[in-house]
Amino acid sequence: MSRNLIRTHPFLALAACGVLCAGTAALGPAPVTAEAAEVIDCVQSSGGLDLTVVTEKDREAACATGVKVGDAYRAKGFAEGPVSVNVDGAEWSCRLIRGGPDDFPDCTNGMEQVHLSS
Repeated sequence: MSRNLIRTHPFLALAACGVLCAGTAALGPAPVTAEAAEVIDCVQSSGGLDLTVVTEKDREAACATGVKVGDAYRAKGFAEGPVSVNVDGAEWSCRLIRGGPDDFPDCTNGMEQVHLSS
């Protein structure tokens, strides 16, 4: 993962750790296997926020799900959490991650992660 990408999207460092550092206290167990996981920077956004998904799904499916998850969490006011949202029959746990000067919404369903940033 490039340093510039991590500087631009600081949550990607956390996402990489969530994928590669199974069992970390900050993110819990890894949502997907490190070999199969891909960090997808989606063109779509949720409420004007940039959307990144860590998943094993293809780009189209991952981004469509990510938009729905972001919208569902935004509808709950980005509460500090954890907040549960249901998207397409899957339960997602969402919370705000403290990321230096900015907080950013983060959701996981145990298999995937959705990150939103400005």
